[in-house]
Amino acid sequence: MFKGNHMKQRSRALSMSRLVFSLAGIFFLSLFGCSKVEAIGPGSSATTISGNIATVNGVGIPQVYFYNALQIFRLPANGRNPYPNESVGTTILRRLIQNQIVEQLAKKEGVYPTDADIQSLYKEVVYLQDKKSVKPFEKQLSELGLTPAYFQKDQILPHLCQINLAAKGLKITDQELSTYYSEHLADEFTIHNAAHIQRMVLTTKAAADKISSAIKAGKTFDEMYSKSESKDPDFGDIPQWIALDDKNPQFLPVINVLNATPAGGVTAPISFQGAYWIIKVVEKRPAEIIPQDKVPATLREGLMQEKSGADSARLSAFESELNAAQRNADIKVMDPQYNDLVTELKNPPDLSKISAPTSH
Repeated sequence: MFKGNHMKQRSRALSMSRLVFSLAGIFFLSLFGCSKVEAIGPGSSATTISGNIATVNGVGIPQVYFYNALQIFRLPANGRNPYPNESVGTTILRRLIQNQIVEQLAKKEGVYPTDADIQSLYKEVVYLQDKKSVKPFEKQLSELGLTPAYFQKDQILPHLCQINLAAKGLKITDQELSTYYSEHLADEFTIHNAAHIQRMVLTTKAAADKISSAIKAGKTFDEMYSKSESKDPDFGDIPQWIALDDKNPQFLPVINVLNATPAGGVTAPISFQGAYWIIKVVEKRPAEIIPQDKVPATLREGLMQEKSGADSARLSAFESELNAAQRNADIKVMDPQYNDLVTELKNPPDLSKISAPTSH
């Protein structure tokens, strides 16, 4: 699968890639990317999934919610786990506890998002992802075993709580929103002309040429797919649109051929990434501009994030406030294997004593 092109077309609300500040230990999992899903069963010594796995200031985190998160755990899109030396259960539970701390702090500070706020951003996430993915976003959720309500609670709610806290008191004007939209039109709100493809991968040119000849003689791509060395779902279907204006030299051998191949066509073998690809161009689409009035919540969220991220004093105050809330929280875990996590969370790093990196 491509490892750069379609990943650039992402939603900030999902990947958090535009988050300009790094909170101590908060780990937002990305649902999308080329990384594999870890099929991890319950790792706790608990014998039932009823009740809570933990409580934060008396508010429970249900065990069933914890185990659901375990079942759909996915590494971030870059494949790098920020906690490589611990169990997945610890990683998940840390995130759930910290989400609860952020949400409680947002309520205390009067910036907890309304149901309308959550719904508005979620609808725009669906809208944008449906523009950027061949497969409908909510179908992708369903295939991961997720519901829209789960995604809103697990991703949208803590994301908005965090931004609302960091941007508390900031004023956002209509002119600023329009300026932000214009500045990010190319990178955030332009849908590239692109192709939806299927691909098969062969290790030798001889094998690729043999399959290509069979297709030219009347066999279909799907009929020949069983010969592919790469056994991807849906006859090698790539679920993300492939931008046809990508200038990355690594991808140009494929991009050039895709541009020259009409929808419905099948390419000759292409030497790529140490193998030979045969690609079926399922469909093509033209470039499209996302209208400003279709993404008001996304614009506001992005601008609040950008403005708060540019104010180092504001960020320091926010991180200190969040660390204090974490340090003072009454955190209880019901499984003793996670006792060390509580100790860690109750002793967050003193950010005032961490020197900023210097450039050389």
